[in-house]
Amino acid sequence: MSYLQKLIQMEQLLYSQRLKEIRNYLDISIAKMAKQLDMSESTLKSYIRNDRTASIDFLAKLHEIYKVNANWFLTGNGDMLITNKIDDTLIEKIEQIVENKFQERGL
Repeated sequence: MSYLQKLIQMEQLLYSQRLKEIRNYLDISIAKMAKQLDMSESTLKSYIRNDRTASIDFLAKLHEIYKVNANWFLTGNGDMLITNKIDDTLIEKIEQIVENKFQERGL
């Protein structure tokens, strides 16, 4: 087996592990997850067992339905799920802009 083939095999194993992490985090059965993703249980199981490589369409569905961070799924970097939280730095910048505008208008 070539180095590239081994690398691809390792990446696929990581995808399988990350898919298991998602299921565990969401506390969802394979049957329910397959239904929500509009796929057969056997296909989902094949992804989980690493018998089959998940497609980009599958990743898009994970993102759309569960808000899975594609960067995390592909690389392991970042948070598992994308949230709508706004970080404190952004809030501070917005407050400063608003305060400056009030001061410019003498309010």
